[in-house]
Amino acid sequence: MESNSFENWPTLEQIVDATTAKRYRTPLKVTPDTSVFEAITLMNQGDCSCVLVADGMKLVGVFTAPDIVKLIGAGKNLSQIKIKEVNTKPVTSLTLTGCENIFTALSLMHSSQVPYLTLLDRQGQLLGLVTQDQIQQQAEIALQQNKHKFRAIFDSTFEFMVLLSPEGIAIEANQTALNAIAAQRSDVIGQPFYKIPWWADFPQQQQQLQQAIAKAAKGELVRFESKHIWTSGTFAFVDFSLKPFFDSEGKVVMLILEGRDITTLKQAESKLQVSQTKFEALVTNMPGMVYRYFPNTPECPHHFTYVSEHSYQLLELAPQKIVEDADTFINLIHPEDLPSFLTSVTHAVENFLPWHWQGRITTPSGILKWIEGNSQAQKTSQGDAWDGLLIDISQRKLTEQKIAQQAALIDIATDAIFVRDLDNCVLFWSEGAQRLYGWTATEAIGKTAHELFHTESSSQLAQGLSLVLDRGFWQGELKQVTKNGQEIIVVSRWTLVRDESGQPKSILAVNSDITEKKKLEQQFYHSQRLETIGTLATGIAHDFNNLLTPILTIAQLLPLRFSNIDQNTQQLLTMVENSARRGADLVKQLLYFNRGTEGKQVTIQLEYLLEEVISIAQSTFPKTIDISKQIPKKKLGLILADSTQIHQVFMNVLINAQDAMPNGGNLTIKAQNRYLDENYARMNWQAKVGSYVIVTISDTGVGIPPHLTKRIFDPFFTTKEFGKGKGLGLATVEGIVKSHGGFVKVDSQLGKGTQFEVFLPAVEGTPCLQNSSENLLPKGNGELILIVDDEEIIRQTTKTSLQNYNYKTLLAKDGIEAITIYAEHKKEISLVLMDLMMPNMDGLTTIRAIHKINPHVKVIPTSGLPADPGKTFPPNIKTFLLKPYTIEQLLNAVNSHLSPNIS
Repeated sequence: MESNSFENWPTLEQIVDATTAKRYRTPLKVTPDTSVFEAITLMNQGDCSCVLVADGMKLVGVFTAPDIVKLIGAGKNLSQIKIKEVNTKPVTSLTLTGCENIFTALSLMHSSQVPYLTLLDRQGQLLGLVTQDQIQQQAEIALQQNKHKFRAIFDSTFEFMVLLSPEGIAIEANQTALNAIAAQRSDVIGQPFYKIPWWADFPQQQQQLQQAIAKAAKGELVRFESKHIWTSGTFAFVDFSLKPFFDSEGKVVMLILEGRDITTLKQAESKLQVSQTKFEALVTNMPGMVYRYFPNTPECPHHFTYVSEHSYQLLELAPQKIVEDADTFINLIHPEDLPSFLTSVTHAVENFLPWHWQGRITTPSGILKWIEGNSQAQKTSQGDAWDGLLIDISQRKLTEQKIAQQAALIDIATDAIFVRDLDNCVLFWSEGAQRLYGWTATEAIGKTAHELFHTESSSQLAQGLSLVLDRGFWQGELKQVTKNGQEIIVVSRWTLVRDESGQPKSILAVNSDITEKKKLEQQFYHSQRLETIGTLATGIAHDFNNLLTPILTIAQLLPLRFSNIDQNTQQLLTMVENSARRGADLVKQLLYFNRGTEGKQVTIQLEYLLEEVISIAQSTFPKTIDISKQIPKKKLGLILADSTQIHQVFMNVLINAQDAMPNGGNLTIKAQNRYLDENYARMNWQAKVGSYVIVTISDTGVGIPPHLTKRIFDPFFTTKEFGKGKGLGLATVEGIVKSHGGFVKVDSQLGKGTQFEVFLPAVEGTPCLQNSSENLLPKGNGELILIVDDEEIIRQTTKTSLQNYNYKTLLAKDGIEAITIYAEHKKEISLVLMDLMMPNMDGLTTIRAIHKINPHVKVIPTSGLPADPGKTFPPNIKTFLLKPYTIEQLLNAVNSHLSPNIS
């Protein structure tokens, strides 16, 4: 034992004490609330790759350099993240009792999969921190100091030599061993040696080595033979011995694994025993267990007279054990497969026939295997015998199962999967291909792809074939035709299949139908184009409304200022007012297609609105147009809408229909209730699941060319002659319908007519009747109103309008001036008229500032654009005034805010 001992083997406490850097003896510590940036600074100052995270006296984790890299890669702000927000590694601790060495630490590190280990004394106090690199470095130093103990071993002629810890962790290996297992030293040292691929690829050998390590760790000298594949690719028999080394106290501290290739020796022995060796060589190279079996006879119970060594690898039973008791094998058979086994054996024995069987066994270690047995009946001097072979077919069964699963997946796949040869003839046709194209496998196999799909571009196919032969893969979009003549678009992916010699054999094609996806993309691009134009229209509308406001106001003020103007002048002023109103309506149309308007929406019965629209059409359209209707009485669902806007939608569509029939024709208006399900919603991205009221307007006019159908809802696009259309009618239709949560579909054929379908969501409730009565313009009682607007002419015209109706006014050109004036006159000012879009300080910011001065201030916001639903006004703001506004709208808004019932 003394000859195998190592002196001065370092303990863990000695490793910590031997380290010159204080960071290991007294490791850096931070709290969970420490910022990551502070921890990094501390690590840099201490030249340390980690810090311990402690909550009071409790260690909760370790923060390492790799954690820093992950945070930087994720783009995190290191100064704002605390250590507790980082997924730090757990702390693994080892309590020292005085007998722990480097192998104790290595084993604990490996089992816990941590690169750091904290050392505690018996009272649980922190002694220090050790790393895997420290331990490996100290182990190498100790090996060098004791090298004279095993130099002869390293320098011997052994082909395979590895130093192991008692737990089986590799400490050192000679180059011959590293070459034999085709591994780098860094991949082996510090790892459990029985887990490296060279062992792990052979479960029996792996288990054999583990058992040998367990015995050697107890002080036994262990020898065993094993069969492996050298790096040259050849099988070899290796004679291994596992020799324990002890410390001065007799404790095993190291194991020496020695291996010698004994393949040549085995071959030499075979020459001495030619006949026996040939048999053993045959049996040894068999992929399973070779046996001779005698069934039950009156003279002797069933038994095995020979079982090959592979019984252990196959059954985890030693050959001798099976020979001594045949039932040890029978007992392994799965209960569900035992009846078929016994039936097959009985049949073979009674009829002296070859035996064949497949079934499952469960090895003593609990591994489930599929085995196959084959044997041939023989007449011997000892009686009827069956010589046979048992092999493991688990992998084959797994492969068969995978093939069956893959075949099932191919059949249920929604994609079309088929194989064609290099002459374009179909060799294989999946059920997915049949579902997509309509051709059955019988119809498709043997035909060319061109015969099946018709419209594939020959130049595109030639290019794809060239690329797939050159690169092995090609992908592209193809237009094809199904069996019933339907045109589809597919994404086709081709993969080159080669034969056993590596020559191109066929092409595997996987085609995915993207026809509906393409339609949705076109709808999406159309929506994006409208949004872009809408953004431009919004800017124009704001400035235009600011210009129209004073024009409209002055046109209304002048008749009040000059009561004796002549009739011609009065007509001119009326024309100015009407022109301003038409300009305002044009601006509203610009906004409709982009965002709709903020008009009041109420629950309405669409039947009555349609009757009104149809009545107007019947009285104004040419008599050559025959108008018919199909509108159910009191059965249509209710919609939540602005009746004026919806009225404009149907009038715009009807006018377009009239223009499409210059020589007369038929115009049909139909309404119906309909529920749209999930399938419909998937095919039209604008639709949502739910109930709709659908209004269909059809004409028998000239129709719309297919290439223009996609553009008819674009603003300023028109197919009418110059001067007969602005191109805003259908853009307005789509904008209003979208603002009501609906959508529009159009179908047109040249020479046959056009059909528009307007989908409006149905709601629950009762119809609301609108009050059309007009009141006299209200007058004020001398209240003081602060007018805030960056446009001088708007300030002046609004001032004049209010003064004419007994109000006093103060003017401010921007938000800063408005705050100053309001602070000075807050007790006198009854109302603030605030423009929302101003330079320097916008209206909403100004309102909030004034609201801080007086939380009860009354404000009417105004703007050239409809109110943004995303803006949040103070709760006491009840009215929004859209420019250009009339004197009537201005006075009604002011009066509603100043009435006693308005808080």
